[in-house]
Amino acid sequence: MKSSEVVKWKEKDWKSKIIYAMPSDGGAVGVVFVWTAPPGPKPKIPTAAFVIKPIQGTAAPTKFAEYLLRKVAGAVSPHSKGIAHSTKDDRTTGKFIEESLKSCKDKEKDATIKQRWDVVWPHLASAESYLIQDVQEGIKEFGDEYRKTWGLSTLLMDMKLMESLGKLFVADAMIGNGDRLCTPNTGNIVFKKDGTLCLIDSSAVLTNYKATLDDISQSAWVSTETTMTPQVWTKGVINTGTNAVASPTQQGDYGKGYSPKVGPSFPMETLFEPHVWWDKVFRPHLEHGLQVAKTHDPDIVEDTWQRAKEAFLGGVAVGEDEIERELFGLHWLMVKVKYKIYVHKYGGDPNVDWTNFKVRRLYFKLRRNGMKPNEAMKKVNEYVGKKIAS
Repeated sequence: MKSSEVVKWKEKDWKSKIIYAMPSDGGAVGVVFVWTAPPGPKPKIPTAAFVIKPIQGTAAPTKFAEYLLRKVAGAVSPHSKGIAHSTKDDRTTGKFIEESLKSCKDKEKDATIKQRWDVVWPHLASAESYLIQDVQEGIKEFGDEYRKTWGLSTLLMDMKLMESLGKLFVADAMIGNGDRLCTPNTGNIVFKKDGTLCLIDSSAVLTNYKATLDDISQSAWVSTETTMTPQVWTKGVINTGTNAVASPTQQGDYGKGYSPKVGPSFPMETLFEPHVWWDKVFRPHLEHGLQVAKTHDPDIVEDTWQRAKEAFLGGVAVGEDEIERELFGLHWLMVKVKYKIYVHKYGGDPNVDWTNFKVRRLYFKLRRNGMKPNEAMKKVNEYVGKKIAS
């Protein structure tokens, strides 16, 4: 069932068409798989009709991210559709979804699944939006696959997959999505048998300056600076990365003593040192994962690592060409139109900021043209000073 069909449902549809729902195993929140026909005694995820993902904020950051990732990295999209949800008693589609999921939760008899429902329910009930997504079939999680015996060597020798990761690295940098590669989260790397990437948990972390300044939890302040200024904000975008700005609900919870959980950003400077990232971040992360899993993989020799790295760096080069094509000339107008459409349709969000995106674009252009990091940073700071001052 297509997400475009589900978002048209009325209250009676949400009450009558959902037969069963089950939360996913992985992640702090994960998603909920939904069936519109009896799933059988042991529900198999590929047979689900569609997926519901709870998020804080609006769907605009996810939609903008999926658009660029599809264009640059050739990733398969789950065609997310956003539906706003209020914790109040408003009779809206978001409330109908909440009630339908609660009904499934209350009817669950399996003790393990019921326990998982209890863990994720607070996130589902307090979500500010729900994403309705298509079920993606025949997919594998990098995090699961590489921990298997001979799993990592198999993945490293998949040149199509390694090249795809390189393109994804570039695309994630442009949208600020650090919760996949920049800060490795291999559970968010999903792919098909042929090495084609699939999009899950994709969202822009393009933090707005004023929203960052006003965030009482200071969740986006990864800098040690005690005062947020335009220069500190720029440094976060380019050099150190920022975290996502906490949503209004999360900031309210912060006032009650709960720290918000927000995604990390992808600092642009990392994009121009992909070989360092591979050697100092990605490879050590994977090697540590094998140690923790106590998995033996005798086929991983230095030559395997090097060939995988070369394919990855080749993908980065292709991704940079694709980004340059999408962010300049006539294609840039389409990106701008898409951005405005998503914000208009789903509402603005502090983590999908046009100025932040243009800062990334400007830095990319300057470095791509051979400008040194310090000079490019100076130019970016000048631009930000003018934009924020105005």
